Amino acid sequence: MARKMRKDKPADVKMTDVDAKELFTSVDKVFEFASKDTGFAKHNAVKKRIVGQADIEKFTKDRLARADFSQRFTRSELTMKKFGLLPRDFNLREFLVKSNGQSIAGLYDEETKTISLLNTVSLEKQGPILAHELTHALQDQNYDLAQWGKAGTKPVVKGQHGDGDEVNDESTTARHAIVEGQAMVVYIDYLLAPYGRNLKDTPGVVASMEDTAVAASRRPSRECLRSLRGTRTKCLTRRHTWITRSWRRCKFRI
Repeated sequence: MARKMRKDKPADVKMTDVDAKELFTSVDKVFEFASKDTGFAKHNAVKKRIVGQADIEKFTKDRLARADFSQRFTRSELTMKKFGLLPRDFNLREFLVKSNGQSIAGLYDEETKTISLLNTVSLEKQGPILAHELTHALQDQNYDLAQWGKAGTKPVVKGQHGDGDEVNDESTTARHAIVEGQAMVVYIDYLLAPYGRNLKDTPGVVASMEDTAVAASRRPSRECLRSLRGTRTKCLTRRHTWITRSWRRCKFRI
């Protein structure tokens, strides 16, 4: 998969200038939907822009290079390799940069207060993505995501390893999971809204998603990561891919 990503051509652009203008005119309506769905008040307008795959890769690369991310990233990568979830010579940093560029459909940057939507996603698919990212904007306007994400962390004594780092990682991961979980609820509610339904009165949607995830975790991926060790071939199954994706979303939510 990693080699394939390096060879893949940039995804086709599916958003025209006319599409972008139409999408931006719908922001207020979707913002209102997200506000009612979450119960969070709107305090400010949200900046928005259309970006390409290269922009997402650059954003990810820059974030991973920052000191506050780099230390946690290195520690987590080492842990995954020690448990055999990644081959020893696997470059996780390069993989995440390419993977994010190809898989992320939108992002909210709490530092610039800006929503970025991918020009590789067609207009008809942008609505629920916009609802998801606007939910992050509402979370930020009401609770300050940067501060809230660090609220459960404890000071780590320089040169001391172990409990402090582990507690902080777990706290940050849990808080980011809550942030992403709520945004996914709004995403699904937006999809169900035209049918007069929402996730609360349609719990079967979650069950079907869980069934799909469980089934996928039991099947080897067709595009697995192979690391040759003499006559041995290690294959990264979908279960491990799911772990990597979950780790990426929680540790480096963007």
